[in-house]
Amino acid sequence: MNKEYLVNRINSFRELKYDWDSYCGSPISNLAIQKALDLIDKIPLNIEPVFAAPGGDGSICIEIGTGFKNPFLILDITDNNCDILLSAGYFDHNDIFRETVFLQIEDVVDFIKQNFGCGM
Repeated sequence: MNKEYLVNRINSFRELKYDWDSYCGSPISNLAIQKALDLIDKIPLNIEPVFAAPGGDGSICIEIGTGFKNPFLILDITDNNCDILLSAGYFDHNDIFRETVFLQIEDVVDFIKQNFGCGM
C-alpha cells in the first residue's frame, strides 16, 4: 500500500459511529486520526506503511514493514499514546520481542528513524 491510500483510509475512519463493528466499537477520535496522519507524513521515505485499520477501542492500528528480512512494526495509536510492537516475523505474531509505549508521535518517529530509517 502506498501512503496516499493509507491517508485516505485513515481519513475514512471519521465516518465510523458507535457500534460500527457490531460489538460496541467506539468511534475513532479526530485526535487519534490526526496523530496517525502525522505519523504517516513524518516517517522516513524508506519505511513503507502496509496496513491501517480501526480498533474497536477507538484506536488505529498501522502495520509498517521495516525493510529488513521480516521484522515489522505494529503501531496502536490512541488519543493518549502510541504502543509499538516490534515483531521478528510477519506471519508469527506471537514472536513479539519488544514493546514500547510513547506519548508523543514525534517520539515514535524518532524511534523509527533511529532503528529502521536512513533519513527522510
